[in-house]
Amino acid sequence: MWLPDPTLFIRNDLKTCDITNKTEMCCLKDVLDNMSQRGPTCYCPLPCTSVSYNAKLSRSLLPTQRMLKRMNGEFGENNDYIRVNVFYSSSEVLVYQQRGQWTITEALSFLGNEFGLWLGLSLMVVFEVLEKLAQFFKSTLTMLLRC
Repeated sequence: MWLPDPTLFIRNDLKTCDITNKTEMCCLKDVLDNMSQRGPTCYCPLPCTSVSYNAKLSRSLLPTQRMLKRMNGEFGENNDYIRVNVFYSSSEVLVYQQRGQWTITEALSFLGNEFGLWLGLSLMVVFEVLEKLAQFFKSTLTMLLRC
């Protein structure tokens, strides 16, 4: 028998999805895709304060060997186990990411702009020098032709 996950808080008027049913899984996929593209369907503001706990999973046999010696076998063999499930009120996980000051696209854009600026200035200087040389040869040629 399939039981819903007890960590999920589900309203009584809503039906849980059966993950073994292909139709319901396709519907669930469509809903999740829609939420990832458009965001949540309700206004859910972040809390003003939050407390975070470090998650830890551990297990142990109860009673321990030390406890057994103190109890003198009062509770029987060491085959008694206890299982404790701890569920958190939300499944919020903080993800810290580091990224460079510039992305690849931004860096290439910056370099392209710089190269364009310096190439443009270089071409201006080349044409300026050519213009000055043309003026020099023109003035020299006119001086030679006058004499």
